[in-house]
Amino acid sequence: MKNMMLSSGRIAYLSSQMALIVRSGLAPGPALNIIADEEKDSDFAEILQGISARIDEGLYLFEAVKESGRFPKLVGDMIRLGEETGYLEESFTMLANYYDRERRMKEYLRGALTYPAVLGGIMLCVILVLLIKVMPMFRSVYDQIGGQMSGLAEGILSVGVFLGTHIFGFAAAILIIALCIALVAMYDQKKGTSMIPAVRRIRRKMGASRFAAALSMGVSSGLGLEESLEMASEMDFDRDTRRGIDMVREEIASGETFTDALEKSGLFPQMYCRMLALGYKAGSIDSVLNDVSQQLDEALAGDIESVIAKVEPTLVIVLSLVTGLILLSVMLPMMNIMSSIG
Repeated sequence: MKNMMLSSGRIAYLSSQMALIVRSGLAPGPALNIIADEEKDSDFAEILQGISARIDEGLYLFEAVKESGRFPKLVGDMIRLGEETGYLEESFTMLANYYDRERRMKEYLRGALTYPAVLGGIMLCVILVLLIKVMPMFRSVYDQIGGQMSGLAEGILSVGVFLGTHIFGFAAAILIIALCIALVAMYDQKKGTSMIPAVRRIRRKMGASRFAAALSMGVSSGLGLEESLEMASEMDFDRDTRRGIDMVREEIASGETFTDALEKSGLFPQMYCRMLALGYKAGSIDSVLNDVSQQLDEALAGDIESVIAKVEPTLVIVLSLVTGLILLSVMLPMMNIMSSIG
């Protein structure tokens, strides 16, 4: 935990606080101590105090931030740019906006995935209760009235008895499957891609949005497009976005304009490329990049909602059919017996 990067929310909070304090004219070292004194998280407060101590020893703020090892490289680069140009407050403001958007997107993703996962877990538990507890009760009822269960019901009951007898083994199998899924997800994350087309498309759109936002920050801070591209290229991206960024750099190095290189890379849809070309000619590329990033965020949210809208009803339908099949396999023979008795 000590060497983990700070979360997007922490960085956004710190950047917004630093922007306010720097605006008041207070030096970064004392400003960090003020924030640390009011911080309840001892680990975070210790990081801020450590950075402040290194500033007191003669380091620049960006040097102390990078030395801490708890911030993404983009944070240190933007602070350095602010210190060198005299626009430290603006740098912190842009960092706060950037990481706040990243935090909100992560929370949206987490919230969107939580409901289907919880729903699936609850319905799976219902099915297991039916198989392990309810089905044997129906067996005893059938025995008492002298009836026999149908072939399907008998087969389902056998499954329930097996699961009930080997419940710990079944739980271990579920745990192993969950661990395998987690390992595959970690591998995909490390590799920067995914075998699932929908996930890959979402990651690429998220990468394009982050790339546009980083370029906008760089240009707004006074960097040229090539310098902003160099700074943004050092961020962590998925493999498809990374490939597109490398293509942009290669095309620019071979003499292409920035907008033509972006169009060839396929990082952005054609509509956004035309917007960027117009912004480039009008000299407002930074604001257009920011607009493109926001629109990509909105499109990304739409893609996530679309995937969830397909997964959620499919999950409900499948699990409901399984539950209904279990109940019908028992209730229909029971109704036949009761009607014959009546």
